[in-house]
Amino acid sequence: MTSVSERLPDLAHLAVPLLVVLWATVVDLIRREIPDRVSIGLTLWAIVAESLGWLPFRWDAMVLGFVTGLIVGAIGFRYESFGGGDVKLLAALGAAVGLSAIWTLLFWTALAGGLLALVAKWRGERELAFAPAIAMGLVALIVTESLA
Repeated sequence: MTSVSERLPDLAHLAVPLLVVLWATVVDLIRREIPDRVSIGLTLWAIVAESLGWLPFRWDAMVLGFVTGLIVGAIGFRYESFGGGDVKLLAALGAAVGLSAIWTLLFWTALAGGLLALVAKWRGERELAFAPAIAMGLVALIVTESLA
């Protein structure tokens, strides 16, 4: 069994996505929007990182992760649960974490989003910035991957 400190180098590829998502969260909380440059930048980073061999998965997993994030996000957008920035951020994260990890990320994001929605409802708020839920989902992914 490997220790958490031995697993950290394996998770280094998640440092950039984490910083980007944390920045997107701050912007979303302040302005209630996620700028396109955030998602475009993260997607381009994933492409470059994969080209340089920094990601622990291949092109196909990156593209399928992107498509999965995009489809799930589009469904949320269709039912007015997500804004457009949330959809693009999920797609970019799918590219950055790959196909196998996007499902774990989506699970934790949905759980965090549900909890945040309950808090918002309790506070009488009708709208919810969803980037914090996405950030919590990514943090939970990193924690679960480091303990695996």
